[in-house]
Amino acid sequence: SLGVANGVEVGTKTLTDGTVLAFDKGSNNNAPKYYDSGTAVRMYPNNSVTVTASKKIASIKLTCSANNAEGKISASKGTIVIEGMTVNLNGIDDTTTTITNSHTGTGAASQLRIASIEITYAK
Repeated sequence: SLGVANGVEVGTKTLTDGTVLAFDKGSNNNAPKYYDSGTAVRMYPNNSVTVTASKKIASIKLTCSANNAEGKISASKGTIVIEGMTVNLNGIDDTTTTITNSHTGTGAASQLRIASIEITYAK
């Protein structure tokens, strides 16, 4: 629903509530891209997404389509819990956090393929 064409870099997207998702290539040669096959944003090793909101974020849930970077995912704020193809980032308690694919390998298994992002804001 981000309005990105197949095989195109995602870049920075603003959600309807004003929350900003800024996808960055980091030290990888490839930036995060959306692909129809798997219907997901592919984040390659060292790619990241920074989530910035106007209110505090309690948690973020990433549902992966096929690969979860073999669980090698880090975040600048919050604690990551991986359950199969679901990556939960809990206890953020801030308006911003950066999620990074920390995998050091190559190939499909090293990718974090995000099919959906669910953000829960603090009350």
